[in-house]
Amino acid sequence: MEKEPEMYHSITFTKNGTRYNTWDDWRLIAASAPVIAPPVERTIQLNVPGRNGSVDLSQSLTGHPVFDVREGTWYFYADVDTLWDPDKASRPVGHGLSRMIAEKLMEFFNDGMSAEVRLEDDPGFYYTGRVWMSDKPDVDKNHPKLAINYRLYPYKFPEWSVEKDWVWDDFNFEGSPLAVPYLKNIEIKAEQKKAFFLPPSEKPAKINVTASGATLFSPAKAVLRMSRLYPYDEAKAKGLPAEEISRTIPGVSLFPMQIGSDLRYDVYELILSAAKDVVMNVSYEPAYF
Repeated sequence: MEKEPEMYHSITFTKNGTRYNTWDDWRLIAASAPVIAPPVERTIQLNVPGRNGSVDLSQSLTGHPVFDVREGTWYFYADVDTLWDPDKASRPVGHGLSRMIAEKLMEFFNDGMSAEVRLEDDPGFYYTGRVWMSDKPDVDKNHPKLAINYRLYPYKFPEWSVEKDWVWDDFNFEGSPLAVPYLKNIEIKAEQKKAFFLPPSEKPAKINVTASGATLFSPAKAVLRMSRLYPYDEAKAKGLPAEEISRTIPGVSLFPMQIGSDLRYDVYELILSAAKDVVMNVSYEPAYF
């Protein structure tokens, strides 16, 4: 059996269990090692009459910097030698390959949802966003040259989850309702509910919840309540922004909840419940540049 050729510097796109890899699936060779553009801080400069220079209002609304999306283009050569089999003609090449990849990516993003993007050269992290095929394929060095554009969220997320307890000693949160006492081995009795306040985050962070013993017929439930200034019920009564996101378990890990990405909210309450006795774990997945 002929050994499958190997290639480095590939990119993988993943969403809802579907996966495409630029080399494994399309035999694309990166023109150079793919990188993702760093995020650029969004700035607001105000010129004031009679004053030298300008006033920087970039962080006046949030109190911390915010960033624009990461945008750029990756360039690839199509490996015609491995794509083209004159006996089987199993894969398209040239403009046919370009059209095929463009159609695959359009189909991949037809629901408007972001995908996870992983660089083989950055294995510890993944990015989220959209990618699409350039409409102008080229030829270079007698090989089809294709361009894939991307628009990705400013932050990237680690492949691992923080499974340890959160420690707030430096902030003296002992006895405060804003301290999560533990994140693992949370025992939930049948029909019981437990609520935990999560610390606000200036950067986006994903919350993953699992439940040992939960099944499709007897699921557990995680509800993330987000509000402004006050806990959810009180904020809602006062007419302040309040919203909740509900996830059932099993399956919640496919749709993690996220905090810190909506300026309307700064109070986060996680409510765990189950139809039968389960042990639940909460992992916190912070974002990075």
